[in-house]
Amino acid sequence: MNDRILKRNIMRRVYFACLVRKLKNPLLLKTGAILVLGTTTLILVSVKDIMINAPWTNPMSLYQFSTHAFMHTEIMVKLLTISVVGSGIWITRKAFAPTDETSFANTA
Repeated sequence: MNDRILKRNIMRRVYFACLVRKLKNPLLLKTGAILVLGTTTLILVSVKDIMINAPWTNPMSLYQFSTHAFMHTEIMVKLLTISVVGSGIWITRKAFAPTDETSFANTA
């Protein structure tokens, strides 16, 4: 009985270490942050109503509508929107950045 408890405790630590190793992946952490920020933004913002009210006929009127709506919203929504857009750009930039194997900087 004591050996079973010992084995269970050891395997729990092994599984936990494996989980932590998988969760330390930077892309997974960034994607999780995007999902949390995006979900929080969707909870605070009624995207359906914004899409209904947005003028889709003229790009200039859409730009004016978007800037006016952004400037007259609550500070938390502004921060979340900036965070989501910034994180999305950051992840996209990192995803398409050349790695060491494909970089031409190392070809001397």
